[in-house]
Order: sequence, then structure tokens, then C-alpha cells
Amino acid sequence: RREIIEEYFLSEKTWSSLADRSKATMEAIPGRLDKQAFAGAPKEVMVQTLGFIESTYGSINAYLDYIGFDREWRRRFVCAVATNEQKLIKSRL
Repeated sequence: RREIIEEYFLSEKTWSSLADRSKATMEAIPGRLDKQAFAGAPKEVMVQTLGFIESTYGSINAYLDYIGFDREWRRRFVCAVATNEQKLIKSRL
């Protein structure tokens, strides 16, 4: 759980930096969605979200099962990600 929260916190820092750079661009285009409002993952929000999931469903895996992303789907997802990572590594050699 701690690792998930820390990784999301790193994404928040990255998105904040990117959002600062693109703010002027977004302001120049009226009627566009403000991506900054939806970017990143504040640490406290992730802590609360994971706490809610664990208190409501018992675990992250139980929640994933509940929404239909069961063990077999998770296994397929991990295999697909691993395969894509291997292809990426080979392409850089």
C-alpha cells in the first residue's frame, strides 16, 4: 500500500511540473478542458481512496474482483505489461 501511495505522489509532482508549463497554452484556448484540474494524484487523496476500498471491500484484490477484474484478468494484464516491457527493452538494444 505504501508503495502505491508513493508512486502516485511521484506522479502528482510530475503532473504539477507539466501543468505549470502548459498553463499558458490552456488559458489561450477558451472552451478547452482544464487538464490541470484532473492531473496528478495528491497523496492524501490516494491514502483516503485506498483506505475506503480496504474498509469497504476488505482488500484491493477483493475490490477488483467485485468490479469484474478478477484474478484471471489481472494475470492477463500482468502478462501483457511484461510482454510490452520486454519488447521495449529489446527495441532499445
